[in-house]
Amino acid sequence: MNKPLVIGHRGAMGYETENTLASVRKALELNVDGIEVDVFKCKSGEIVAFHDKDLDRLTDGEGLIEDKTFDELQALTVNGGHQIPLLKDILNLVNGQCLINIELKGTDTANNVSKIVNMYLEFDMFAEEDIIISSFNWEELESFHKKNKNLSIGVLTDVDQDPLEALQ
Repeated sequence: MNKPLVIGHRGAMGYETENTLASVRKALELNVDGIEVDVFKCKSGEIVAFHDKDLDRLTDGEGLIEDKTFDELQALTVNGGHQIPLLKDILNLVNGQCLINIELKGTDTANNVSKIVNMYLEFDMFAEEDIIISSFNWEELESFHKKNKNLSIGVLTDVDQDPLEALQ
């Protein structure tokens, strides 16, 4: 591939509220090459798309996303009148139309994301080369990679971190 990739960050966050179905839909309308979404595991175990560890900035709720059940999250309104979607809802919407970069946020996301991603691969809704799993949490990334050596990972770092440390 010789051309630069256009990746919709948190969907099309410049057009719609980030990590919502509307944002992902808009990114698809813009014919992006890929979409990046952030995911957390909520208290009841579902994997939801949301960037912040707390709910205050983008919703009418407050507190940590990992401390809320999915039912509690569904009762909240995200800025712009949206709801917090499940990762499955985003994958259903994208349905292999472009690559997907799933950023693991928070703790204990790798196992559930692995199960979800493998279900979509099994049903040929995505090709292996169209899925990237990334994270600043190297332990989660390593846990995911041990179960899914065939999928690409993206090691994310802060300015004071050596990315080579993550590869050891």
